[in-house]
Amino acid sequence: MGTVSLSFLINPHRSSQTIANYLTTKVAPSLNSKHDECLLVEFVHRGFNHMVMNKWYCIFFKMLDEWFIKTMNLQCLNDSGMKIYKEIVFDCVKIEVTAILLKLIRDERDGYLINRDLIQPCIDNYCIHGLDIYQVDFEEPMLEASR
Repeated sequence: MGTVSLSFLINPHRSSQTIANYLTTKVAPSLNSKHDECLLVEFVHRGFNHMVMNKWYCIFFKMLDEWFIKTMNLQCLNDSGMKIYKEIVFDCVKIEVTAILLKLIRDERDGYLINRDLIQPCIDNYCIHGLDIYQVDFEEPMLEASR
């Protein structure tokens, strides 16, 4: 009887494709159909859901992550899941989300009441992807708009 390669049975690329497929078919269209504050609410909701899903994904496949991924010199599951989310979801909506956040901040400075509870989770979503992402995609446009 022939032997089956372990890399065939445990394929991290297959799981990445599953996550990418879900994000492409469910999450991205949901965000693309929303505008203004509704987009921010959905952005926070989908970002939080992805973080939870990614956490459990890493817990379920801990042995894969600790042994096989390191042995094959592949990106760890947590980083892989976050990279896929950033490429498929975050990068597609970050410009519109930034514009909406800047409008809300401007509105508050002009004396209007805004939903402050929505701003911090959105900004946290930028920070999750790295401080450089936050600085380039949010902080710099905010400072420019504040001049």
